[in-house]
Amino acid sequence: RRATVAMNMNLPWLLWLPVAVACGGPECLSIESTSLVQTRLQLEPHPKPWEVYDYITANYHKAGVILTKKIHTAMFKILGAGEDVMGQLEYPCYYDTIPACWNEEAPIILFTDGFNASWKAHPRSKPLLVAGSVRDPLQMVASAYCYHH
Repeated sequence: RRATVAMNMNLPWLLWLPVAVACGGPECLSIESTSLVQTRLQLEPHPKPWEVYDYITANYHKAGVILTKKIHTAMFKILGAGEDVMGQLEYPCYYDTIPACWNEEAPIILFTDGFNASWKAHPRSKPLLVAGSVRDPLQMVASAYCYHH
């Protein structure tokens, strides 16, 4: 009985076997399948996520800033966000030495070391979605102490 179930689970892949054999080259990779739902979704215009919401990714030093920045940037780039809709805030902003703050009014902001409830309460034209990392405060103090001593 189990062997029959396992074979039935793999059966749909066997249906592609004649296509793969007939194709025989790299052009097989370009074979696309589109359902009626996908076709309809492709025809209807959809707003970009940042046209509907403002996004803030908040982080604090010693709580995964580099990892958070990489995830934030990769995620929005995959969604098609360009430099024109992404910005960064870091406090203090050193405009003259390190470009820590740029495009501060963008709908997608990476916010380091300054996000608080007043920023979330600030009136906006679009709803605001906030994400950030959280770390045990005592571990952060111990880590900072070890780092700076």
